[in-house]
Amino acid sequence: GTMASNEAKLGEFNQDLALGVGCHTLTELEARFRMACGTAEDPRSACAESGMSERLKLYGYYKRAVEGPASGNAPQGVDMRSRGKHDAWKEASGNSRSESMVLYVHTVNAIEDERVRARLAEARKGRQRPRASVAWDPEVLGTGGGLGV
Repeated sequence: GTMASNEAKLGEFNQDLALGVGCHTLTELEARFRMACGTAEDPRSACAESGMSERLKLYGYYKRAVEGPASGNAPQGVDMRSRGKHDAWKEASGNSRSESMVLYVHTVNAIEDERVRARLAEARKGRQRPRASVAWDPEVLGTGGGLGV
């Protein structure tokens, strides 16, 4: 059909998009995708603690990248979680394989970066005002400030 020929014309690998996650080749993108999968699957990662909508997005991008576009409708009589997963996969099915890998990597990075930002902000809040330099502390150096006066 027309869609298949458009995909062939544009090429499966979108280098401009892949450069957004620091990849120049499909091989680099595949390696980065595998690394992001490892991060997302780590129970200590921010991804593991992220909300359901982010996890479903990741699921959809992953399924599209690994298994191809979703076909058909969600199986009837399945629970809400299974339906949500199928819907996320179907939503990601409009992307090419490489686009789904880029989106997966980008989403994992964004979730992990957000955790780092939140921890930095928390650390800054918890810090007291920095103490004056020892060189100018009269209790440490005497009233002359260490200048021998």
